[in-house]
Amino acid sequence: MKFSVLNFMLSIIILTMAVSSASAQCPPLYIFTGQAGDRASAAQPGHPVDVNNDGYDDILVRLVSNDSAGMDAGMVRVYSGMDGSLLHTFLGEAAGDLFGVSVAGAGDVNNDGFGDIIVGAQLNDAGGTNAGRAYVYSGLDGSLIWTFTGEAAGDTLGHSVSGAGDVNGDGFDDLIVGAWSNDIGGNGAGRAYVFSGKTGAALYTYTGTGDEHLGIRVSGAGDVNKDGFDDFLIGAWK
Repeated sequence: MKFSVLNFMLSIIILTMAVSSASAQCPPLYIFTGQAGDRASAAQPGHPVDVNNDGYDDILVRLVSNDSAGMDAGMVRVYSGMDGSLLHTFLGEAAGDLFGVSVAGAGDVNNDGFGDIIVGAQLNDAGGTNAGRAYVYSGLDGSLIWTFTGEAAGDTLGHSVSGAGDVNGDGFDDLIVGAWSNDIGGNGAGRAYVFSGKTGAALYTYTGTGDEHLGIRVSGAGDVNKDGFDDFLIGAWK
């Protein structure tokens, strides 16, 4: 189903007004415009990313219902915080993927000095119908670093994604991805995965119980207990 133009325009207004909320007289820094039905909106707050290492945090814009790669395949654009220019464009793999349903700064996953990006596509079918996928892209050149795929049909992996910081202290920033509809712990129990930025391997897997939808939200938390390792948050619906 396509989203209305009203929803699209509302999300653009929120995006542009965020930079001028301190003063009614201050014009927006940048205005980014998609096409009707794209459902454009900014990435979740709290995930700054400097993809070109110029000292300015850049801007992630998700167009989850963009049709460039098929109806509702989705798109993510990365704009320069310094001058508003377009730095990268990423597309969903197939119609209906909803690529960009979640997008966040991933930290420096490959330890090259440039901030990277993680994008979720919760309805991708590579691992089964609506198994979901998450993609990690290089901020330096836009190349694909890692792809994570849901374990089974209906998992909706990628509904929520985030950089996790360096959770294992190896000098590479890691990732956390939610699969809130995974059924291994019961119908709709949910799962969340912490993946190594260095190798792409799963470092930790957390499984919900009942229908709590563990992984509906995930986020890095910084070093909460001051042990030198970054921590993370996993939300559950119930």
